[in-house]
Amino acid sequence: MCLELKNGSTYIKQGVLVFKLSTGENPGKTSTIEAIKSSEVFPDDCNAYRNDRGTLGGGVFILVHKDIISVEQSSLVINCEIEWVKIHLKGKKELLIGSLYMPHRNMKCLDELEKSLQMIANSNTNIMLTGDFNCPDINWESMSVPNNSSDKEIQTKLMEITSSYQLTQIHEQPTREDNLLDIVLTTNPSLVKTSKNTQTTK
Repeated sequence: MCLELKNGSTYIKQGVLVFKLSTGENPGKTSTIEAIKSSEVFPDDCNAYRNDRGTLGGGVFILVHKDIISVEQSSLVINCEIEWVKIHLKGKKELLIGSLYMPHRNMKCLDELEKSLQMIANSNTNIMLTGDFNCPDINWESMSVPNNSSDKEIQTKLMEITSSYQLTQIHEQPTREDNLLDIVLTTNPSLVKTSKNTQTTK
């Protein structure tokens, strides 16, 4: 998924990359002999902010070009696969960018997400939260979930959280077959010029 962010009259293109899945074998927040260093896999001109699962197949990261002032927000990283980074835009409101991965629909992850958003609520910053929420049955236009949906309560809870924190879902293209699993939530849709799927290579 690729976003183009508005910055005054210009755009930050490919300056911020938000992604799920950690890179390498058994990375982790705590450095170990098996951990893959960011310098081994990410460009030298970018800062990598990682929240690795510590096992294969999970974790998230946010990659920010070094020309953009960015600060990791460790206090907002709660007990789920999430990462937050604050972006400083000259002459503009600060922007909090989050990346979340919910590999299996569960209420605990959404409860933790809500705790994180509660800490941000009065910060007077714009928010952009992206990731794979695995909630394909939400109709974001009508803000509804069909009665026959799997884990209807969980999908409804996500929808309610977005409403409570004035988050608008702006990504429209299906991201896995016909399902919209990866979404883009923001408090300020005018910040985003486009949101589209991109091909990745392994």
